[in-house]
Amino acid sequence: MRPLTPDQIKKLSTQDQQEYLEHLEAIHLASGKDSFLSFVGMVDCPGAPVTEPEPEVYYPQRLVPAAHHKLMIDAVQRIADGTDADIDGVITLCPPGASKSTYMSVLAPAWLMGRMPGTNMICCSYGQDLANRFGRRVRTICRSPEFSTIMGCGITGDNQAVDNWSLTNGSDFRAAGMGAAVTGFRANFLGLDDPLKGREEADSQVIRDKVYTGMVDDLFTRLKPGGKAFLTLTHWSED
Repeated sequence: MRPLTPDQIKKLSTQDQQEYLEHLEAIHLASGKDSFLSFVGMVDCPGAPVTEPEPEVYYPQRLVPAAHHKLMIDAVQRIADGTDADIDGVITLCPPGASKSTYMSVLAPAWLMGRMPGTNMICCSYGQDLANRFGRRVRTICRSPEFSTIMGCGITGDNQAVDNWSLTNGSDFRAAGMGAAVTGFRANFLGLDDPLKGREEADSQVIRDKVYTGMVDDLFTRLKPGGKAFLTLTHWSED
């Protein structure tokens, strides 16, 4: 159906106007499923927690991506579309406060799991607490009515633990700290956000080697054939 001008819409009957608006809304929502950039503008992202600790409710915020965020969004889109089939994933290096985790470890997992039914997602960080924090934020988006309308799915009723939950379209999410057992889990997408806690750990050769070994031996081996990894971190060390 071709877009109508305002004058053409006014000439329609009330019922036809309603059907036309529903048609436009359906097109708009479909764009959120196909386009990561559109999805970002359609859902509220969890902001600051309402309560501490272990918050279940967050103040909502609607994001407006900056230029560097659009680079991240484009990278995720290309991976999801298979544009770069020969690339194993994306590494995002930004200083603290650049909102890299918001886009790569919160919004991207929600969009990928909703867009691609049956997606297995594993998200890891230096500690279980931080991994759980990401899990809560992703789960909050997936519980929202906007997500349900865009994706046509939601959280399953019998599997909602913060570190292990699933969607009604067959996708599932697993959160784990570095060194935690992920045996028995496989992933289409592996998210690794801040594998090192900060400068002190990054300056330790022993800890860097331990983290690297854990990434290669424990985490990357969980990827299914064709699986992709998203590494999101501050560039603390040349190593």
